[in-house]
Amino acid sequence: LVDFVVEVMEAVPMVMAGNSIGGGLSAGAAASLGREICRGLVLLNTAGILEDPASYDGYKNSDMEVYDNFNSYTDAAIEGNPDEAYKPVPLVGNKALDVFGSAIIGLIYPQIEKRLSLIYGNRIENADPSVVYAIQQSAMHPGSANVIGSGQKLAPNRPLNEVLMGVGEEGDDGNSGFPTLVVMGLEDQVSSPAAAQARAELFCKLTPETVTVEKIGDSGHCPHDETPEKVAKAMLKWFASSPLQGK
Repeated sequence: LVDFVVEVMEAVPMVMAGNSIGGGLSAGAAASLGREICRGLVLLNTAGILEDPASYDGYKNSDMEVYDNFNSYTDAAIEGNPDEAYKPVPLVGNKALDVFGSAIIGLIYPQIEKRLSLIYGNRIENADPSVVYAIQQSAMHPGSANVIGSGQKLAPNRPLNEVLMGVGEEGDDGNSGFPTLVVMGLEDQVSSPAAAQARAELFCKLTPETVTVEKIGDSGHCPHDETPEKVAKAMLKWFASSPLQGK
């Protein structure tokens, strides 16, 4: 994402938006790009680690003697992977990750239509054959197993707190963090409605000057697809009232 923004979009100022895993990726990209390029975030039932803001106090590592001068995961990443470097899988090597990825795809592939019926539970007509086919086609790509397996080599994720609370960064407006609209479909069948509600409450505890939370009771994991009119209304209201206005 960062390379796309810099090389293809030529680093023009923008608002990044993402749903589910895409939300987590957008937040991570925003942290790397900084507020001069990423002016705001729209996160819809986003993935990503979210700790209780009341107890979150920044970067932590088991070897505090070496890394106790870092305020954030971003600072630590600049100096190299702060945790133990990735090691190949013993004996069988990295090909084991491809086998793992193939096994995951083999397990999920027959369930694609059923899983979509849960994800789009409030607007099942959107889980049409074209969506099913697109997912099946991607799953059968020769490199898909490697993509899933390679996920096991990723460094620890930056908590969303770091991005949304602006640990180690302050904007020209004096506020820390990115102006953010968090949209939560409370009937999320991927995590569960109870988990979606609890997560929405955690987001509400973040900095109110920069983080706006919109709860949609009759929407699920993909609110932009299930209740697009409500998401559009929330975005227009946010654009008009957030620090983004006039930029």
